[in-house]
Amino acid sequence: MTRLLALISFLVVCPFVRAQSSEVFKYRVKLTISAKPADDYFNPMLSGLSRELRSLGDVAVVEQDSAYELVVVPVQTRSQSGLPTGYAVAASFLRNYHLTIGREAVQRLTPAMFTNAGLTIEDFSKVFTMSLLPAEVQDYLTTGTYVGASLNELCHAIVVDFDATVLIPQRKSAQQFNDMLDDAVKKAKK
Repeated sequence: MTRLLALISFLVVCPFVRAQSSEVFKYRVKLTISAKPADDYFNPMLSGLSRELRSLGDVAVVEQDSAYELVVVPVQTRSQSGLPTGYAVAASFLRNYHLTIGREAVQRLTPAMFTNAGLTIEDFSKVFTMSLLPAEVQDYLTTGTYVGASLNELCHAIVVDFDATVLIPQRKSAQQFNDMLDDAVKKAKK
């Protein structure tokens, strides 16, 4: 079972590692704002979140094929007399898995390849069945609630949390993997 998990991890991580090794890697983030464009705060929220994400330097805001999705639901808050007092925003951070590359790789495998690797035909069956899953899978990462008078401050707070809870751990993991590869290359040269 350990070998099966290692194979699945390899098939899912390979495209990421290949992207990490390029000179100008950008995390692809899609923004979804659950508000109507006619709402006074829709465009400022879209602009503010886009600007804050791009300011991280290694993030590209995209419409499709994203690695992550930031879903926000903004609501304008009002006093008892009906005057605007600020905003409340719920934000969810999602990770998108695009399994098409892994699916193509798995579908080229044969039962003989599995048995040669010490895996069973049942393992082959499980991996092949998993390759038939939908090509797009989302993983919920975390949710936060933000309240304040300034949309710009709220956008900043949301992106700071997204960076801290999602991207920083991802950067560390990628760096550790790259360090491991560098060590392996150094040892191979000796």
